Formats: sequence, C-alpha cells, structure tokens
Amino acid sequence: SLLTDGAAFTILAIIAVQALGYGSSQLLLIPTPILIFGLLNGPSLTTHLLESRAVYFFGLISYAIYLLHMPCSQLIYRIWPEVSEPLAARVLLPMSSTLILATISTFYFENPARRFFRQLPARFKFRN
Repeated sequence: SLLTDGAAFTILAIIAVQALGYGSSQLLLIPTPILIFGLLNGPSLTTHLLESRAVYFFGLISYAIYLLHMPCSQLIYRIWPEVSEPLAARVLLPMSSTLILATISTFYFENPARRFFRQLPARFKFRN
C-alpha cells in the first residue's frame, strides 16, 4: 500500500540523515510501526523489495559484513593511505572488499561450521 511504502521511504530517509550526522533515532518511532502493520496487511512495493533475492542474499551475509567491515577498512587505509582522498575509492574499495570477503566467509567457513556443529551431537549419542 501507499502508506507502507511511504513509511519505508521515511525510515530510509531518516537513516540516511543520521548517517550524515543529523537527526535522532527517536524519529523512527512513528514510521516503524506503520511499516510493520503495513507489511502484515498484504503485498506492496516494499514487500516485493524485501522478498527479493538481493535482499535475501545480503541477509545471509549480514553478520559477516558486520564482523569484517571495520578490519577491511582499517587494513585498506593502512596499506594504501591515499585511498581516503577520492570519495569513490574511500567508499567503494572497502565496501567491495568487505562484500567479497563476507560472501567467502559465509559460504566457505560459517555455513560448513554451522553444519558441522549441528551434526556434532548425533556423533556422540550413546547407546543403552
């Protein structure tokens, strides 16, 4: 619905303004419940976007992004201090390296480790 999509746009705008160092997180108190109730009422542009494969993929690697974004940025800035000059390089290089490493980490380390530890109790079952 239009109200749901408007609430989603408002939330994104508030987050963007906060990223620039302005605004307050209390501004999210009004549009967030509207968005939640709107998402429960049926399909809208926002629900279609949230159900997209890209959003699902970023949801899968989000924890690895959280863990790796700061080390990636710091390593790049230490190795190549000049990267902080052009905005595109300052943002795109750390972001792209973080996304690549987060994808590798998720699919080649985290998921196999999760499967291993899930199967671990079955390996140690004792018979009576």
